[in-house]
Formats: sequence, C-alpha cells, structure tokens
Amino acid sequence: MEHRIRKKIKAENGLGTTRKGSWPVKSRTKGSNSSHTLAAASLNQLYSFLFNELVNWTDGPTTIALLQLSKSVNHSITLSNIIRQHVTRLGLNEMLLLAVLAERQDIVALVLDRGANVHYDSDIALQDAAGVGNTMLCDLLISRGASVKARDDRALRAAARAGNTATVALLLLHGANIHAGSDRALLLACLENHLETVNVLLNHGACVNGHLPQEDERSVRSNTNGTDIPLICAAARGHVLIVKMLLNRGATAICEALSKAAEEEHLEVAKLLMNKWEELGQYRVRHDSTDVE
Repeated sequence: MEHRIRKKIKAENGLGTTRKGSWPVKSRTKGSNSSHTLAAASLNQLYSFLFNELVNWTDGPTTIALLQLSKSVNHSITLSNIIRQHVTRLGLNEMLLLAVLAERQDIVALVLDRGANVHYDSDIALQDAAGVGNTMLCDLLISRGASVKARDDRALRAAARAGNTATVALLLLHGANIHAGSDRALLLACLENHLETVNVLLNHGACVNGHLPQEDERSVRSNTNGTDIPLICAAARGHVLIVKMLLNRGATAICEALSKAAEEEHLEVAKLLMNKWEELGQYRVRHDSTDVE
C-alpha cells in the first residue's frame, strides 16, 4: 500500500526518484540545504502530522499531510517554510491510509469527518490498523462502518500475524470469521510464535489442525503438503511453547511435525513430539488390550 501511495504522489506532483524504503522527495538543486528536503528514511521515522494545517483547496475538498523527519529537520526552520517545501497534496482516502499507518487517531477521525471513505480499497484501512496493532484505531474504524469481514477477514489475519492479541479479540467480538481461509489466523500466529494470540484464537474456536471440523483431515493434509497445518509449521520453526500448546489442545499431525522438527534440527521440539507420540502409542496399546478382554 505504501508503494501505491508513493507512486500516486510521484505521478501527481512531479517528485523525483526514490530509493526502496524511502519517501519521494523533490529533486534537489545545487546548494540546497539538506535540512530543507525530506531525506530517505523509513515510514516510521518519516512522518509527523500537523493536523491543524488541514485545509480546503479551491478545486474541492483535499487535505495536506505535513511530512517531516522528527530528528533531522532543522528546528529553526519556520512552520511556513516547512509547509512550503515539504507539503504533499493528497486525496482524502490516501490521507486516511497514511494516518492509519502513522497511528494518528485524530487525523483518521478528521478525514473521516471530512468525507474519506472508510471502505476505500476494500476496507484496507482496517487491515492496516490491525496489522500495526492499534486496537483503539480499529475500534474507531469499525464504529465508522468498516467491515471486519472485508477481504475475506484479512484484518483478523493481519492482527494474528503481528501478535496483536487485543486487536484479535476486538475483531472477533465484532464478528470476524475465525475460520476464514482454513483458520489462517491461527496458522499465522503459530508461524510467528505469538503464544498469547494462539491461546485466544483456540479459546474462540479456531481448529487446532488448521481446518474446519467437517473437512477430512487426510484430504486437507494431502492438498497442502502440511504447509497449512499449525503443528507442522510451528515444529518447523522450532516454537516449543506453541507446539506444546497445540499438542495439549489435541493437534494430531505429530508424525509429520516430528519429521519437520528433525529435518530443521529443532531437538527440543523433536523430543517433545517424540514423547507425545510414545504417550499416544502406549494409550493405544492399553486401549486395544481392553477391547480384546
């Protein structure tokens, strides 16, 4: 999304070329002061919004996002000079996305009040807010009509992948489908080793084997080669506590997970899986003996 916004700004404002990970800047002229230009920097370092400079332009409602480097900008530069040199005109919807990424709830509320579309680009704003883990921002967007089910419940997946447990709980409270994408949210939380998030998802009914209960496990496993099964993925990453939790919740792909753990040389995980396998084997022996009697 950041790439789309950079491309839009560059096309509409004639800005110079950029390096990967940097914001577009105007081509510098010889002798220009480096503090008067936006240096290449990551998005997190780049913007500081001055929302009181939001104005209406003569050609219709637009917004101004004042972007400045918090540390490298010469603080003696007057506000008017900064505005004159660093302001980029954006549409309301693009401003909404920028404000979400900057986690500026005040700006988000302001541009929504001025007419930004909360459903712009299939509710991408909510997905981005979930990804950065700003629960209050997600709550604001939802209260303004953002759909938690947009993009096949991608907001829930974004929050789960980032380990934003409070945001995950909020999205579930507002009706996000925990089983979307064959329980993709659980898989992503397991991959990224977010134990608390995994626990919340399981407590809310996520399928421990990564698919809906009515689906045939063998069929699912053959179609995915194990890549969509939480236990196997967690074992391959060496996430001991995640593996232990999944086993305690009834995960069944133990043999495949053990093979992956051994292949990746995650010895502690392999030992844990082996012990569980032996435990289940002893249970089966006792159970079979009882049946014979």
